[in-house]
Amino acid sequence: PTIQGGLDWADGDTGLYAGIWASGVDFEDATTEMDVYGGISGEMNGLNW
Repeated sequence: PTIQGGLDWADGDTGLYAGIWASGVDFEDATTEMDVYGGISGEMNGLNW
């Protein structure tokens, strides 16, 4: 068994978003995996990106 979780943030006015996700792992040299991400989303002419 392991523990994992994440936290997301988004700004609806600008389309900016960011987050972090982490999980316990059982690799030779690591016991935790942590991913940090961010970006921008939007819409143009009916196309969401």
